[in-house]
Amino acid sequence: MVSPDETPFNHRYWHCPLSQPNGELTACDINGVPDFRVLHFNSRDDVRCVWAFDLLYLNGKDLRPLPLLDRKERLERLVSKVRDPWLCFVETFTDGPTLLKAADRMGLKGNVSKKASMPYRSGSKCDWMKVKCGSWRERNRERWRLFEQRQ
Repeated sequence: MVSPDETPFNHRYWHCPLSQPNGELTACDINGVPDFRVLHFNSRDDVRCVWAFDLLYLNGKDLRPLPLLDRKERLERLVSKVRDPWLCFVETFTDGPTLLKAADRMGLKGNVSKKASMPYRSGSKCDWMKVKCGSWRERNRERWRLFEQRQ
């Protein structure tokens, strides 16, 4: 992973080089709201940030078997040590419907819901799911046409 100034991430920004956070790179608007479309235009003026939502390894130890809440607790401590606005910690919310409504008002795509007591599992499993906002689904309802074969 590389930092915004192209310094190797572990060397300058991450205080624990034997750690592996799990997160998503985004571009943010002036209010700090993620805007994934901006990533495609590659402007030097855009603010890039990483939203860290899980911690898979810490000091070389595999944390994946631990419950999500335990991993996030460790992640929050690490992110707070960085003290740089480009690295953001994804908070835990227990009221999914309210969070989804807020995401919809912000024009976001949706959110990911995970079971707090579960270990980390990659891929599509029954312990996490993506939930799309209603307005995003409406704006993208014809999106499948992009993948139709042209004759």
